[in-house]
Amino acid sequence: MYSLIMVAIGGSLGAVSRYAIDRLISNFNESSVLGIFFINVLGSFLLGILIGYWQIDRQYAESSRLILGVGFLGSFTTFSTLTVSVVQMGSSGEVYRGIMYLGASIILGLLAAICGIMLQKAFY
Repeated sequence: MYSLIMVAIGGSLGAVSRYAIDRLISNFNESSVLGIFFINVLGSFLLGILIGYWQIDRQYAESSRLILGVGFLGSFTTFSTLTVSVVQMGSSGEVYRGIMYLGASIILGLLAAICGIMLQKAFY
């Protein structure tokens, strides 16, 4: 039961954070995908930092993994929104834009995760 509560708390905070950041970015930019793009790359970077930390210090790995990794970052980042956006772009004739968005999201997400892991290892 404790695990479910930890995931629920982290998940609710992650979902609210994603919504707030997406709305904030949408207020300054006409693109409906820029906020989610930023969130997914940031989430990959943050999870990379956490993974690097958990590999070194396992004392708090399980509880922080549940609340931060599974809960918060699991609901903060959103693969489903990314894929639906790509499909919508393709359906509206913006196939090239959709391919670029998907490719950039995957490549920058991977690079952000790698940078997060390397950064954590460098400072710990």
